[in-house]
Amino acid sequence: MKKDGRLEPFQKEKIINGCVNAGASREIAEKIANEVESKASDQMPTSQIKEIVIAGLERDAPEAVATFNAYVKPK
Repeated sequence: MKKDGRLEPFQKEKIINGCVNAGASREIAEKIANEVESKASDQMPTSQIKEIVIAGLERDAPEAVATFNAYVKPK
């Protein structure tokens, strides 16, 4: 669920691309996306998804966390 309340289908590739663009390897990005996919529910807010992604990056690719945070900075 987006901040404005719209529902959007889960798109694993968006998470992978965001992690890779932040500097994580494709392998780590896929691992994190799989983790999110296993925890995601139909109406999970994007903020909660972001928390799972950041936790995964902190664990597996800490050098990518700052870049990821800047990439998904609230508008």
